[in-house]
Amino acid sequence: MKKRKVMSLFLGLGICGMLMGQGVPAAETAKYMDGTASALQYQYVSGEVEALQYQTYNMATEKIKDIAKNYKKTKPMAVVLDLDETVLNNYGSEIGDFLDGKPYRSDRWHAWVLKEKATVIPGADKFLDTANTLGMQVYYISNRSVTEQDATINNLKKLGLPHADKAHVLVKTDSSSKQARVDAVAKDNNIVMYVGDNLGDFPADFYNKLNDARKDIVEKNIDKFGTEYIILPNATYGDWDNATFGYNFKKTDAEKIQDRINALKTYNDKEAQKIK
Repeated sequence: MKKRKVMSLFLGLGICGMLMGQGVPAAETAKYMDGTASALQYQYVSGEVEALQYQTYNMATEKIKDIAKNYKKTKPMAVVLDLDETVLNNYGSEIGDFLDGKPYRSDRWHAWVLKEKATVIPGADKFLDTANTLGMQVYYISNRSVTEQDATINNLKKLGLPHADKAHVLVKTDSSSKQARVDAVAKDNNIVMYVGDNLGDFPADFYNKLNDARKDIVEKNIDKFGTEYIILPNATYGDWDNATFGYNFKKTDAEKIQDRINALKTYNDKEAQKIK
């Protein structure tokens, strides 16, 4: 998925006052209160996420083996994967921005991509090698830009991943919706599996939907998750966050923080009504 700005989620004015009262600098207090810190710790440092990544790709690997055994269609099999936080680990961009106290900005993201230093998500390499060995076409559909395609291909080659070429690395040319690129792949291939970290990576009309609608679509596609749709964890950024403030990127930080608080309150109230 294309990297999007992750905004701060303040934990509470009481904590802020307490820390500043202890002589902690305001900038450091802001970092402590930044919800991004916990998300980054979970996504990049925790063993839990690494275990989830291995578990996800282990299950996906066994699934494509089963598919290949019984495959009888004439079109070649294909798997479609997102790149960022699905195949490629962008630790340097996410953690680097946070430690520097800087929000996401497209020029800094672009500079990171050009370094070609993303590492592989645990388990992705084994899955991709297996798919390639089974004769499957591997397509990477990413919302990285056209100007980042060459560097992305080079990065994939450095990691020894298959199908690292322009025919298989499909970047964004206009819309961030991936459906047109998925349709292009499906013309000559039978797509047997999609892998991503964002619901927008799957062809079920999630694009630009709010979170309630996204959940409804998930409910309608329950049987596909774990079989045809394989999703990985990403607590640091994604449309789950953008949907919270209605994809309105002109909102101020304060407005977005309030949107997050309101979303949590609404969820809390809904769940409380389920048991009386």
